[in-house]
Amino acid sequence: MKIIKKVKNKAKLTNSSARWLDRNARDKYSKLAKQNNLRSRAAYKLEEINRKFNVLKNAKFVLDLGAYPGSWLQYMKGVVKSDCQLIGVDLKLIESIERVKIIQGDFTSAEVQAKLEEIVLRNGGGFDLICSDMAPSTSGTRSINHINIMNLAEAVFLFSEEFLGERGNLVIKLFEGNTTKLFFNRLKERFSKVSFFKPSASYSDSSEIFIIAKDKIVSK
Repeated sequence: MKIIKKVKNKAKLTNSSARWLDRNARDKYSKLAKQNNLRSRAAYKLEEINRKFNVLKNAKFVLDLGAYPGSWLQYMKGVVKSDCQLIGVDLKLIESIERVKIIQGDFTSAEVQAKLEEIVLRNGGGFDLICSDMAPSTSGTRSINHINIMNLAEAVFLFSEEFLGERGNLVIKLFEGNTTKLFFNRLKERFSKVSFFKPSASYSDSSEIFIIAKDKIVSK
């Protein structure tokens, strides 16, 4: 009976869902995440970013946006010192992680940003690192997906202008498109070094790319 039930459930899957399940079953990063008790394979994207760009060096105050299900927070917790304050924000409820502050809500809302501002004021200084793995609900049209994720990236950048500390770092996920270079040039005016990077843990057929901006320049 159990075997028949499994076959019936599989038959109900859409073609895209079936492809996703099949790809993850064969994917080495999904297997590694399971072996290492990580909540998703996305942890290996941040691991590659940090290994190449050292964005977590000496970090004491870190914000992770689009943090669900929490694998970036798990990775960061294992890398930073115990006195580092980690904060995760997502629309979805993230299962608790010891010594990590979780905020459920829309990062772009006034309510969530007010909470974050209060935390920054209590900390007495800006974030050392702001990471965004946020992505909008995607459609079948790449140009629309690109516009929507760039709106999120813009919100992160504007937030970082006020709440990222001097010499702080910024990591933002984008979908490649005709405005990524313009966004890159804007960040170059505010950071000492800006780079595009596609981790090997990103699917090769995805337009996903990360922009890494290091050492924020504070206006005099």
